[in-house]
Amino acid sequence: KRIFDSLMALSKLKRWQTFIGTLNRRSRYTLTRATIDRYNGAAVASAMDLLIKQKESATQELDPTGHEVLQRTMTLRRRLRLLKRRDRLEPSAARKMIEEVLPDLALPPAAA
Repeated sequence: KRIFDSLMALSKLKRWQTFIGTLNRRSRYTLTRATIDRYNGAAVASAMDLLIKQKESATQELDPTGHEVLQRTMTLRRRLRLLKRRDRLEPSAARKMIEEVLPDLALPPAAA
């Protein structure tokens, strides 16, 4: 039964990866390999930090549910859309706004 369950889980994982790959190829938002590697590294570092430090991990101390970051992101999107509609949005200004509103979206500290 354990072997069967493992094979089923592996099958589901492969289907999931195929599905995500298809979405990625069709997406209008392309990600560079460097961006993908950065976020994969951040996910692994966060998971290791959580497993090692548990409640004292950076992930738990900052915003464990992600609610605060989502709120700030929604506010930022509204502002950027409004500026774009008014044709007052320059790429450098957009980048500066993102860095000001979401400064903590840098890579988490490596699990030590």
